[in-house]
Amino acid sequence: MNMRRFVFCLAVLAGAAASASAELSFVSAVGNLSDGISSNIGNVQSMRSSGGLRDITAGDTYGAALLGQSPAGAAFVTNAAGRITSFVYDNAASFHGTLVGSAATVNMAELTIPTGPNSVRVIVGAFTTDSSNLWISGLNIGGQAMNQGRLDVGAGAFTDGLLWDNLPGAITSVSITNALFIDGSLVATSAPLTNGRVLPEMGSLVVWNGVVNSGVDETQMIFDITYVPAPGSVALLGLGGLLAARRRR
Repeated sequence: MNMRRFVFCLAVLAGAAASASAELSFVSAVGNLSDGISSNIGNVQSMRSSGGLRDITAGDTYGAALLGQSPAGAAFVTNAAGRITSFVYDNAASFHGTLVGSAATVNMAELTIPTGPNSVRVIVGAFTTDSSNLWISGLNIGGQAMNQGRLDVGAGAFTDGLLWDNLPGAITSVSITNALFIDGSLVATSAPLTNGRVLPEMGSLVVWNGVVNSGVDETQMIFDITYVPAPGSVALLGLGGLLAARRRR
């Protein structure tokens, strides 16, 4: 693809993603790479090396994509040909697209990790398979240079959010954070983000400064969820305790 055609394609994509730019009102923070690790979430690991447990109903889908922004608007940074923005939650990496300008492959992956008796962490992440930059310099959006990176998961340009319908109780809270990695090492986390959906459905987006050509090759949207066990499950636990006590007597 020559540069003139490349710039034209990005301008078209900027128009297509205008609705995403218009919905930035629910972004509670814009991240700055130079801020470093600023949130208090712990045990954050690259999706390239961590394992987890699936806790989503089979076949659940969500919308997600890697985007960039300039003062003129937002646009997908993966080529239109072959781009996938709807994913099945299968605890495995799926093809998202190839980056405009570099042809690097970007995958989207999901991970669920129990974090306590009534809590769970669910992660959706995008990363290049060759560890190259997610946001490269020299890209134009709407005729202006891309100067910010962005990840949308179930919000912004997408109406298909993450929906947890098999947790053993009602969700009481969700904390959403974004994290950036270089070669598997955590380099920055955002301030808390706003849920752009209505519980129990979830989604958010984040905009980062300082990430263009920074070496960042992975970005994660992290949902830390707490829930109250359903009365039925609590009653079953109580019954089990009574039976155990009777056996001891």
